[in-house]
Amino acid sequence: MKEREAGSEALPGWRPLLRRHWRLRPKRPQAGRESNPVDRSQMSWQMLDVERLIEPEHPARAIWELVGRLKLDGFYAPIEAVEGTAGRTPWDPRLLVSLWIYAYSRGISSAREIARRCSYEPAFQWLCGLGEINHHTLSDFRVDHDASLRELFVQVLGVLSSEGLVSLERVMHDGTKDQSLCRIG
Repeated sequence: MKEREAGSEALPGWRPLLRRHWRLRPKRPQAGRESNPVDRSQMSWQMLDVERLIEPEHPARAIWELVGRLKLDGFYAPIEAVEGTAGRTPWDPRLLVSLWIYAYSRGISSAREIARRCSYEPAFQWLCGLGEINHHTLSDFRVDHDASLRELFVQVLGVLSSEGLVSLERVMHDGTKDQSLCRIG
């Protein structure tokens, strides 16, 4: 393979082609006119108020409050972390339960997708307090507490649905064929 020389174009001759088809003019400086070019390579620091990421009546806030009122002793019992010893402090089970409930209410059931959304979607960012949660942490939590989470999800989604905070209108179809619909004639 030939190595490209510095400054060579990936598609040689593309500029004349564009000029011919779209009648682009060559760049010419115009006297007295200047503009600032867009520089996307720069880094910036921004102040962000986490509480303003979502509105006060957002369903994520309702889920957080509701989960805070639940008895989560079974989720806290396996935590063996002790302050002042080696190892990372685990994520609060209230946060992990809230993330899973909010995600399920939005039709998201993938730990990887939840982890992705925690980096850019305001409701997930608010729940995490802008923290980044690894998809393995989310997945392991769901596997380790499967039976407890299932029971808790049904109860919480029932309460949220009755309050009109979440909609359970997604219909799933498993692909099973019905013989009566497949007959012709």
